[in-house]
Amino acid sequence: LGAPGGGILSAYPLEDGGSAVLSGTSMSSPHVAGGVALILQARPDFGWSQMLRRLQNSADPKNWSGNPALGFLDHSHRQGAGMLDIMGVINSKTLVTPSQLSVGESDSGAKTFTINVDNGAKAGVTYDISHVEALATGPNTQSGTSYSITGVYSAPASVVFSVPSVTVPRNGRASFNVTIDANPELPERSIYGGYIVLTPRDGSAVYSVPFSGFKGDYQTTQVLTPTANGFPWLAQLEGGFYQNRNATGATYTMVGDDIPLFLMHLDHLSRRIRLEAFDAVTGKPWNKVSDDEFVTRNSTPGGFFEFAWDGTTFFRKGPDARPVPNGQYVVKVSVLKALGDESNPAHWETWTSAVITIARP
Repeated sequence: LGAPGGGILSAYPLEDGGSAVLSGTSMSSPHVAGGVALILQARPDFGWSQMLRRLQNSADPKNWSGNPALGFLDHSHRQGAGMLDIMGVINSKTLVTPSQLSVGESDSGAKTFTINVDNGAKAGVTYDISHVEALATGPNTQSGTSYSITGVYSAPASVVFSVPSVTVPRNGRASFNVTIDANPELPERSIYGGYIVLTPRDGSAVYSVPFSGFKGDYQTTQVLTPTANGFPWLAQLEGGFYQNRNATGATYTMVGDDIPLFLMHLDHLSRRIRLEAFDAVTGKPWNKVSDDEFVTRNSTPGGFFEFAWDGTTFFRKGPDARPVPNGQYVVKVSVLKALGDESNPAHWETWTSAVITIARP
């Protein structure tokens, strides 16, 4: 949802003047919270489970901020359902569910959804069903020290309805199906969307359902990217600086900061990142070094995260961690892509370190 958030005069700490003009989600979020409070005051019959749905149904999608005069709706994956419409929610008599659609990746084919329309009015109503395009965005790219998108596209999705209209009886329900697929002209890895619009023939309130989807195969997303530094690294601290030991391997005393470090640039969110140790000579597995779920990406194209190994491994996280004996090891990094299937090898990325020699004194 959207709400006013730019140049908002609001309360501020008294010692700092008592009021200030601020911008951002710190202003728009309170607008939504206050709007919901007003709605509940007027319509206490709206339970928590239907509040978000009604907010989305009655929201007002806005034109693209880049050039509103062109008449294109802004990206649904940017503005969501649209701007909060407090009176629209209070006066709403119809509930459309689901109130948003996640189409997913187009590589797996078109997706079909069932939309339910519940009419709480005192009379039946007929809705004409249509689709309004929202602009699409191209895939992410690196631009200097930041991420950007490659472009903005008018490439309407293919949206097919099972019926052109539905008539919903008083206090009744009607349903229809919608099948959505990406425009084949869109570049791969673009994000697209739009709005399913229900327009009543009696001139009453219009309701809409936003949707967004991904063009292509989401699992083509590369998480482990080298950047200019050639990550991942097997690293060693020397004089307070990271030294790349990929070419030669390294010996660690496991005293203080002299432990194996793994530097990785993560270009995308990942479902799981698992580090496992293996004997460098025999290949014998020594269980896990670490196992993290739902790992975020680096905020900049050149950034990296540090993963450290304290010389212990475990089968399950907890008190069963045991130190490995002195010897030579390699560590395998396995990254499960976002939304990946653990049983599908194509959804994993792997990297194996140079030889790590543990030589505790």
